Amino acid sequence: MWCTGQQQHGFGRLVADQQSACCSDKRWKRAHQPQQLPVGKQQQRRVSNRRSGGFYLAKEEWRNAGTINIDPVLAGELKNTTTWPPVVLNGLVTSDVRLGPQAARDTDVPDLGYHYAPIDYAVGTLVVTNNGSLSFGPGVAVVAFGNHGLRIENRGSIRAEGLPTAPVRLFRYNVVQEQPVDWGNTTYAPCILTGPAHDTLGGDAPPVATVRFAEFSGMGGAGLYHHTVRPDQIKEENSTVDIGFHYVAADAGGVASDRDGDGLPDCFEDRNGNGQTDFGETSWMKSDTRTGGPGDLEVFTKLD
Repeated sequence: MWCTGQQQHGFGRLVADQQSACCSDKRWKRAHQPQQLPVGKQQQRRVSNRRSGGFYLAKEEWRNAGTINIDPVLAGELKNTTTWPPVVLNGLVTSDVRLGPQAARDTDVPDLGYHYAPIDYAVGTLVVTNNGSLSFGPGVAVVAFGNHGLRIENRGSIRAEGLPTAPVRLFRYNVVQEQPVDWGNTTYAPCILTGPAHDTLGGDAPPVATVRFAEFSGMGGAGLYHHTVRPDQIKEENSTVDIGFHYVAADAGGVASDRDGDGLPDCFEDRNGNGQTDFGETSWMKSDTRTGGPGDLEVFTKLD
């Protein structure tokens, strides 16, 4: 029996036969040694209960225990999935660290059990500082949990070194994992990557992030709603963030987009770039100045 597993975002596969089902026991062991990272105050845990992912394979004897006599399309999809849980990382990165794929993709005889989209590492408040450098190799998949996954401080650097055929993937954990839990007990709008506080930014060695061939999903706080990478000036809005330099979206005359025609660019009125009118902002969709556009208030003066 082959069927798709229940998954919040539809990224998983459940592979089972008539005598076995996907696991509930959270025990597992790895066939090779985990990657050791030279990070200061770093905490690394390799346990199969991945907080919001409850169906990583429990028993070693279920690996390579499936059959290759399945639909070729499904067989191809399974080669890009995994039954291994991610490594969890937090703490400080104070030296040179490089992360590559470690959750083995099921490229041989299929395992029995639920197949997840791969997550190699789960990071929660992993801080790069004090001349530390964190690099992501081609094809690695990293999820963030808690308020923010990665923070880069002064004298810290992050590099995403993907390839066109093997991009680095950075996203929130609940894009893949299915359990309805708040992993990390978030206290404000979560994000994948953040920097130092505004009053500490700069100095002689500000933080540096270099990104090449990377995919972001659910990039909270990006503030790119009114920006674009496209020649046709279609805004980024709430789509998956495009990779590349983002320009302010312009109208046909090359002027910054002003939907309500009040003389104030959309990106100026929506200061945080989230597409909404928040406290302290003016509406970018309805004119507040009555100089143009569909005003919120129309004033009529009685004529004698």
